[in-house]
Amino acid sequence: MQYTVYVDVLFLVNWVMDYVLLWAVCAVMGLQRKKVRLGLAAALGAGWVCVIAVFSLPYLIKEGVTWLGISSLMIWIACRPRKLSDFLNRICVLYLVAFLAGGGLNLIYFHTSAGVYLKQVVLGIQRVNSSGVGVILGSIAMILTVTKLLDTMEKQKKRRKNRYVAELYFGERRVLVDGFIDTGNRLKEPITGKIVHILQEDVAASLMSAENKPMSFLVPYHAVGTESGLLTAIRIDRMELVAEDESRTVIMRPLFGLYQGKLSSNDEYQLILHAETKTEQGGNV
Repeated sequence: MQYTVYVDVLFLVNWVMDYVLLWAVCAVMGLQRKKVRLGLAAALGAGWVCVIAVFSLPYLIKEGVTWLGISSLMIWIACRPRKLSDFLNRICVLYLVAFLAGGGLNLIYFHTSAGVYLKQVVLGIQRVNSSGVGVILGSIAMILTVTKLLDTMEKQKKRRKNRYVAELYFGERRVLVDGFIDTGNRLKEPITGKIVHILQEDVAASLMSAENKPMSFLVPYHAVGTESGLLTAIRIDRMELVAEDESRTVIMRPLFGLYQGKLSSNDEYQLILHAETKTEQGGNV
């Protein structure tokens, strides 16, 4: 029996599968997932599948280009490894994820109504109709929704991991604030090299009294998209960070740059901790 392959449907099905596999690779390795790169890499893989379907290529060339050339290019586009070791790690994870996902993809492709329909359309046994288009679009929407949900859950988990309740101590006063470690905050005092956290000025004011005020000084800063300037900074006696698991980190004589206004629009946090803040349980910085 001779079949007519619908290349557009074949491309679409494989693009979705490749996109999900590459997304999974980035998720497993904790890499940033950029939709444009994932989409381009998935398009390369799907395009190669269409080439294989249309042209009769020798087995060794087909397998060699697929597993070495195309896979390598897909990883380079999607993940942009900087070192050979990074590339090898990511290509190995791609093969592993593809192997583990193979069973699930085969189950969908051969044992569900959506999979059977797609197979028949790709082989030209059945023509595309409105209900079939609905099945395809519904399947794609479901896959994209699941990946978006998992991505959101991972971001929330990472955000919670970097969240702390900070107990600030100066003299006889104690203030509780919500804070988080921000990888973008790399401000340091230029003379000593000490890290500088960012604290709302109104919170700092509640630590002070007319008789007891910390010495203030200026710290130069530069923010992306703004001009350089000087930030008023203070040093307090102690800060204790309490994580979600109740572990506690004690930081003696921390430095704080004072920010005029609210650090978050909904007052979700009042303190931005430095990217290099150490958070070992019971540790001292």
